[in-house]
Amino acid sequence: MTNFHFLKSDWQDIYEECKLAEDNVNKIPRFSAITSRSALEKIVHWLYENDSSLIKPYDTALATLMHSYEFKTLVEERVLREIHIIRKIGNDAAHGVKKINAHDALISIKCLHTFSTFLAKYYGDDIPETKVFNEDFLQTGEEEQLLKRQLEIAQEKLIRQEEDFRISQTKLQNQIESSDAERKKLLEQQAELTNRREERQKTINFVDAIPLNLSEQETRSTYIDLYLKESSWDNLSKGRDIEFEVKGMPKST
Repeated sequence: MTNFHFLKSDWQDIYEECKLAEDNVNKIPRFSAITSRSALEKIVHWLYENDSSLIKPYDTALATLMHSYEFKTLVEERVLREIHIIRKIGNDAAHGVKKINAHDALISIKCLHTFSTFLAKYYGDDIPETKVFNEDFLQTGEEEQLLKRQLEIAQEKLIRQEEDFRISQTKLQNQIESSDAERKKLLEQQAELTNRREERQKTINFVDAIPLNLSEQETRSTYIDLYLKESSWDNLSKGRDIEFEVKGMPKST
């Protein structure tokens, strides 16, 4: 039996994570707390990916996502407080800040049940019938070697993910800063060139400064010939197709 049965049809992966955390509340509280945090993160990311009112920020760390104005507006204050409890207990468990006991894990799983209910009630294909968390569904027993290894793997994975995230954020920030610096340099160069051009226009006479390599007649003739060739008029006969001087014509006034 499980308290999270209502998640199974629509969110299989989240359901499995929640049930794993639930199964280990009394067996391995630390593992349960870390897994509860992992399930919380999956739900938060699912909301950002599926609710159009939520805009994922540049920093996608769990704490940042949970502190955004849109997210706090979406989630009721009471539920918001509870999911911060999940995050805090999970962080303590992962980093060994303090010893996590069964009571801590129980608090965390109850808060996760509340948030899961919110998810199912508002986003499920059907509105499920849910009840308060039933502690009778919790399993009891001593810590086993296999579960200890699961805890170690989960802890190592979380730490590795956080380290990878910090590295990727640092690289991205460096790229942005480099891009900003290059863009700033380009804008400065453009402004400098514009200022230079404007200043020189005031003091340099264009006609004197730019040499006239072709006469006006040569320029006009070449310009016309190029357009004729583009129109396939490229085999013109001199004296018939090509312009030639006509004598005896009246002069223009």
